[in-house]
Amino acid sequence: MELTFKPAKPQDMWSAGLHKLYLLWGAEERWKDIAVAALSDHVVPEDWRDFDYEILHLSECDANTIIRAAGQVPFGAERRMVLVKGAEKWRERGSASDAEMFAEKASSIPDTACVVLVAAALEEDNRRKTIISAKFDSAIKSVGATVACGQLQGDALKSWVVEQCKQAGKAMSPETAAFLTETAGSSLIRLDQELQKLTAYVGERPTVTNQDIQRLVSDIPEDTLFQTVDSVMRGDTDTSLLLLAELHRHDPRPQAVAGKFLAILSRQIKLVWQARWLMEQRIPPNSVRNLSADILEMLPTEGCITQVSFKAGALFGMAKNWGFNRLTRAQDLLLQCDMANKAGADDEEAVFGQDVVRNVQLLVILLTTKA
Repeated sequence: MELTFKPAKPQDMWSAGLHKLYLLWGAEERWKDIAVAALSDHVVPEDWRDFDYEILHLSECDANTIIRAAGQVPFGAERRMVLVKGAEKWRERGSASDAEMFAEKASSIPDTACVVLVAAALEEDNRRKTIISAKFDSAIKSVGATVACGQLQGDALKSWVVEQCKQAGKAMSPETAAFLTETAGSSLIRLDQELQKLTAYVGERPTVTNQDIQRLVSDIPEDTLFQTVDSVMRGDTDTSLLLLAELHRHDPRPQAVAGKFLAILSRQIKLVWQARWLMEQRIPPNSVRNLSADILEMLPTEGCITQVSFKAGALFGMAKNWGFNRLTRAQDLLLQCDMANKAGADDEEAVFGQDVVRNVQLLVILLTTKA
């Protein structure tokens, strides 16, 4: 069965009968949180949560662990609920066999269980033809239901912002709501955070205005992304980790944050590499704009430092602390981190593991340490 989540009517998930398996997916993380809360309230009475409600994370378990957890007899409730976070991991090539195993065993989940799989949104979700894979999706639908948690758009999004502001005791015009979504994006988690800040900021005033948003709400954090990369290249561990945490606060999709961060960091390392090489050739930053043909032949055509010659001074400054050995190590670590994020790492000797957030944090620490 295929369902679309409606936050005003979460009971639609079980109105035709509670399923023993749900897969929550889509771009809006807030809807998934509400859906999970509604299901847990419906399936397991609060008095029995400590016994009959188990939370697993796919980075720390496998298909067999989930099936075994679902097979346990409920202690006090009629059903046992097993919440599995990180189901997006099954999309990765290295986890395909585990996904197939779960798909094969899904029908064995007893009627005394309710397994809820939650797949975090990734950037390419709106272009995907499947949630996990065709075989996996089909298995879920035959046993239970997939639940699409899509983002609000257009007038629906503006109406939600206006209504949330009203519930907080403040007024906001549709035009101002549109300005807020243009500034902060369409993630309801972030919009809710910004609305809390705005309603507190205006104090006794009854209305939130565009000026309030301009003063208090930052743009979607591309600037923070570049600041994080710059702090890594400066070797500032504490600032880098704080900025990285800010990126995750703005965007709750670990893979999306990691993908953008690693792409920009890789580009910056390549630019610093070029700056270091030019320093070795005794070429000053103010000459980057007008390099000779012989020098240009030695530089890459794509991502060439000449394309950002206005940043040459800053890049040369960073290059003073980055020798070629350190730059080589940085590129190797970055590649290892990216591969672990996409395919997982089962090797006990591997530097990076299966947790994307921890992988990026570890990468930052390793890169900001000169040893």
